[in-house]
Amino acid sequence: MRVCIVCFEPGAGGKFLSFIGGVSCDAHLQDGHLFHLNPRQKKDLLADRLRAQREYKLSWNDLALGDDLMYARNDVDFLFEEEAGDKWTFRIAHNPHQFERYMRERPDSLSVGLKHGEMMLKHRHMTVPEYGWFDEEYDVDLIWDWRHNVMQSAENLYNLLGLPDFAEHMSWIAGFHKAWLDVLKHSPYLHPFHKPSNQHLTHDSWNKILRRVHNER
Repeated sequence: MRVCIVCFEPGAGGKFLSFIGGVSCDAHLQDGHLFHLNPRQKKDLLADRLRAQREYKLSWNDLALGDDLMYARNDVDFLFEEEAGDKWTFRIAHNPHQFERYMRERPDSLSVGLKHGEMMLKHRHMTVPEYGWFDEEYDVDLIWDWRHNVMQSAENLYNLLGLPDFAEHMSWIAGFHKAWLDVLKHSPYLHPFHKPSNQHLTHDSWNKILRRVHNER
């Protein structure tokens, strides 16, 4: 199992990297119970959840994906080593303390730092702090700058991790990015520290919501 740490201020859109990277054949979405899915199934799942998010006007919950669906309650022990194989997983660091701890635990991790996250905060009609972690210079392997072309940034991410199928997912990433931005703009935001467990959302509420979406088609 290989780890890519994504570093960003809460609300700055860093989970988008885990979505578009996670659909690769050599990576996983942030839920150990989904590690068996192929790229097409993963893209369909993300599209379904994004559609449900929009149609039912849910508070944004990262499409019910996150670190807590791969790690134990101690936030250290990874629960799906065998299932993960040699593929990439994504880890979220919302502050320097988390980033430094994750790097100590897995020194071979690669890392991506988001710059100009204030653009995403403004897009979501959120208060932009006078100074945030996204203003700092990162000691990371790749900078994702929201001022730059998203498709070029996505290709840089795939190249960093050695993911072989960017061309296959390129058009999907472009469409997903547009839909994701629209949903984010209209979804109430919950700070990560105030969110209910994604485990409950994934295994209960979300399954019911997705069944309703499919039944209404």
